Amino acid sequence: MKIFAKDAPELSLREQKLAEIDLLFVNIHHLINELRPHQARETLRVILEEQKQQRVKTSEKLYSFLNRIVDVLNSAVYSLNDLVPQLTEEQN
Repeated sequence: MKIFAKDAPELSLREQKLAEIDLLFVNIHHLINELRPHQARETLRVILEEQKQQRVKTSEKLYSFLNRIVDVLNSAVYSLNDLVPQLTEEQN
């Protein structure tokens, strides 16, 4: 820390250390910017995975509703089949 004191006798050493710190800052900044595309890709992958799971859940619900509709329609058809012979017997 004595190197950074204003009254330090080694002024050239102070300037050298400041230049090294500046270079480290530039390098760290560059590395962070290099990671941004990877971070964006990972974020996009997570978002797409969540959307996929939502679509799967929605399609499962849809198939469940469709199966219930088919069951109701089959029940209605069986009821009509039972009712038709009774109506024809009553008309005769």
